[in-house]
Amino acid sequence: MNLRPLCWYLATGPAYRTLSPVVLLALPLAAAFAPIAGAAAVAPPSRTEPMERYEDPPGIPAAAVHATRAASSITFNGYTSIQVNVNASQQDIIGDAANEPSIVVDPNNHNRMVIGWRQFDTIASNFRQAGFGFTSNGGATWSTGKINAGVFRSDPVLDADGSGHFAYNSLRQTLNSDVFESSNGTTWGPAVAAFGGDKQWMKIDRGLNNFYQAWSTAGNNYAPNTFNKSVDDGASFGAPDSLPSSPVWGTLDVALDHTLYLRRPSRTTTSIWAA
Repeated sequence: MNLRPLCWYLATGPAYRTLSPVVLLALPLAAAFAPIAGAAAVAPPSRTEPMERYEDPPGIPAAAVHATRAASSITFNGYTSIQVNVNASQQDIIGDAANEPSIVVDPNNHNRMVIGWRQFDTIASNFRQAGFGFTSNGGATWSTGKINAGVFRSDPVLDADGSGHFAYNSLRQTLNSDVFESSNGTTWGPAVAAFGGDKQWMKIDRGLNNFYQAWSTAGNNYAPNTFNKSVDDGASFGAPDSLPSSPVWGTLDVALDHTLYLRRPSRTTTSIWAA
């Protein structure tokens, strides 16, 4: 097992206010949703990828047995990265770890952000929980915590609705997902059962406050269905439905005209498609 502190916020200058550097790239949709031109050939996705299952029991939290140290800060070429998974004193906890981060910015106040991650309280155990960090000052400092502390959770995916309410999609070991919502980024409402499956992804149409979710064909309790949605701002989720050609995985995005797009690798070829 190779777990390291991997949750960072990329900022610019001492004010940590300019968000454009975190927007690394945007890919235009191919005409008529054909395979992306010039894409490198890759092997078709495996149908037997490792599942998110409970394996190790929780270990002794590193915070209880190890000292802390100054949180990491890296400046390169005018940009500063600040460690997010810190304690209340903004110190790094030696011996814990975090990975698979997902970040969301309040669309109405860009100084407010939440990052979710898989929290490992000790690198001696792969038992993971739903870790999160919140900032109200553009990433200069972070308050952190866990949703459902002590409960196995994985695959965090975050977004925000049009009112700036944060949503945290989290996978249970049953390979079903729950969505938690927060208006302040630090306290979270109850779990809303969202069906879902392994390697789920979620996108919110902020104009309609519709939630859309897609997940893998493997690790799926509702096969062959891999998609569902909420039309009441995340209060409830409809039953799973199918998608054309049964995409193995998918990444969602919503256009300004409320069209939902799903980018996915082909199950049987080396192409990448948009639907």
